[in-house]
Amino acid sequence: LIKETDLFINFGLIVTNGSDVDCEQALNIVRQLSRSSRNHPKLCENSDFLATVVDYVAKKEVSNRNAHFFAVEIVLALLSNDENTKVFLPFRHLLPWLVSFLNKTTADDAFKDQVVAVIIRLSTAYLEYD
Repeated sequence: LIKETDLFINFGLIVTNGSDVDCEQALNIVRQLSRSSRNHPKLCENSDFLATVVDYVAKKEVSNRNAHFFAVEIVLALLSNDENTKVFLPFRHLLPWLVSFLNKTTADDAFKDQVVAVIIRLSTAYLEYD
């Protein structure tokens, strides 16, 4: 279980200011952590870190496809339950990006189903909590 929020502040700085390689490595570590729902509360607790990951996901130009996909996986993992969805409500640009991403992706059906579920969950949250 993750105990230090400062860790995510450092990861956010690496994603924002680090080299492509450093960014990819940092996002890969967080991606591994995001695979366990036990870590979700700490990952969702730091809004600056979440903003960094969401902005990285939704940015126009992608210089490192692996890092970008790791960031997408982090967002999808964290949005896999309703409780976490609430912390993503301030990131209004994420929902249109997810829809666009779904239309462009050539991933397998299971991955597309995961994206659709997140779009539905996030859309529902906007209707309920806004």
